Amino acid sequence: MAKTASNHSKAHMDDMNKKAAAAHKKQTIEKIKAFLKQSEEYFDVQDRLEQAYSEAGLANAMRWTVQRLQGYYDYNDGREAEVVEAQVEAFEAGNEEIDDPRCVMSYYVRLAYQRIQEQIDTSPIYQEKGMVTRGIFLNKQKRLGGYQDKQETRQDISVNVTFGDGVDASDFK
Repeated sequence: MAKTASNHSKAHMDDMNKKAAAAHKKQTIEKIKAFLKQSEEYFDVQDRLEQAYSEAGLANAMRWTVQRLQGYYDYNDGREAEVVEAQVEAFEAGNEEIDDPRCVMSYYVRLAYQRIQEQIDTSPIYQEKGMVTRGIFLNKQKRLGGYQDKQETRQDISVNVTFGDGVDASDFK
């Protein structure tokens, strides 16, 4: 009898876990849709005002912290492009039963960062006095290009040889 109760309890917990996972996926799908809408509104407003996009501005538009935005960006690090693309294609086809909705969110967050990077690279805003340096430093950030300065090293070596008593150059031939 105890075994039947235990099996029933386990089945009940499994069912509840499945329902919780399904509810979490549905919430994440809704967050993706909200992100797409709100990020587009943010970019549209910045364009209308002829103002620069920013990571903090995008996070504020979402009512998120910058760290949360960065966390979504980082989620797909190391994932194979084919896996990400398959998830995104399924989402865009209207399939809300995708395996990993956070993977899809990360994809769209990365596109938003890419849009910020494109503005840094092409907008006249970043050609104005004082903004060129800002653009350079922004492009060095991992999420906005990750560019690195060229490292040049010089290897000039000079050696002074002092011979001791009874040693001369012929000893080294």
